[in-house]
Amino acid sequence: MSRSAALATLLVFSLSVPCEAAEDEKGTPSPSAVQTTEPKTSRAARANARLSQQEEARFKALVESGDRALAAGRLNDAADAYEGALNLKLDPRLLGRLGLVLSMFQQTPENDIVIARALHAAVSEAAGASSAERRQFFEAYERVRKRVCRLDVMTSDVNANVMIGGSNVGRSEGAFWTFVPPGKIDVVASLPERRDVKETVACVSGKPIFVELNFPPPPPREAPPRGTIVREPKEKPVVVREKVGPLSAPTGRGLFSVEGGPTLVAGALPSPALGASLAGWYRRETFSVTAGVRGAWSVGSVEDRPIDAFILSGVAGPCVSWRWLDTCVLASLNVIQYDMADPPPYLPDRESEVIPGVGIGIGARYKIAGPVSIRLFGDVSSMLRQTSISIQTPNSATPVWNGGRFLASAGVTFVISQ
Repeated sequence: MSRSAALATLLVFSLSVPCEAAEDEKGTPSPSAVQTTEPKTSRAARANARLSQQEEARFKALVESGDRALAAGRLNDAADAYEGALNLKLDPRLLGRLGLVLSMFQQTPENDIVIARALHAAVSEAAGASSAERRQFFEAYERVRKRVCRLDVMTSDVNANVMIGGSNVGRSEGAFWTFVPPGKIDVVASLPERRDVKETVACVSGKPIFVELNFPPPPPREAPPRGTIVREPKEKPVVVREKVGPLSAPTGRGLFSVEGGPTLVAGALPSPALGASLAGWYRRETFSVTAGVRGAWSVGSVEDRPIDAFILSGVAGPCVSWRWLDTCVLASLNVIQYDMADPPPYLPDRESEVIPGVGIGIGARYKIAGPVSIRLFGDVSSMLRQTSISIQTPNSATPVWNGGRFLASAGVTFVISQ
């Protein structure tokens, strides 16, 4: 058999050996495999073929004849014998021996691909009658591997059909690798009703090259036309079109709420005053209006004098809310009253006064459950004049306290919303 015929035979057998998915650190192919050309059952069917006694005897005779020719250096005779044995049964050991024989001839890039595939099959199967022969397969594989390029191919679809250098490799199954000659080569992946994906790679001898073929997403399908419902009343037909998408939100109503709780007032009286507040709210989206009253009693004496002080304030104004925070501009009318704890001989010079004021307030709400929430607030107002307390005796009037014009309050209230 001529050397070209032996290479052609070896190509047929080596293509039935699947390309591996990976190699170990030493370059030895791993046992996992991906079939690239023939069905996965093809190799098993050839390797496990049951021969008749006559065919088995002929197979052994051809193997022995090839071994004797190889030992004697008759390479053509060895190739003929191994080729005849492989025609009867596929054997990775014989593929390795035939690849070893053909590697001794003058090589071309195309022949190197065929020899590399055959030796790869022998090395990956740990084929060989002895460890020395397995070492020969491995060393020959390492030499030829440096003259070819390993191409790793990954596709975004496992059903993609791949062509390498114009030759159909078959279904990718997602990822595989194969040997290719050095130089530029085209890798094309195709799917029915999809645009082909093509990559041109520059393969280098002895180097692994990775190429990834990703199909673009399919074009969006046209939305089906909206259906119509035709109603047929007695007088004339009415066409009602179905609405597509969510319904628009209804226009929001105003929200009413009432709040009340303890309050601390400072600034208008000689000492801090404790009391309570009650207010109502009308809220619409982010804007609201509030109005309420609060009263507080001074908890300390006035310059060690038995004088009680009380303040009653009416407060109202517009507010702006943002999430849980609200800010208000407030107008207030403050009624301040002073009473003597003991009867004469002396009395306050002014028993009560009414002072308007303006200010600003801020509050924060925290929802507890359902319509109930809690609100923390504080505000500061500037009154139109300052407060003062004087006492008079039968013969004179004596000032005992002069207050400021600023009034501050803080508190916590429970809110019930509509």
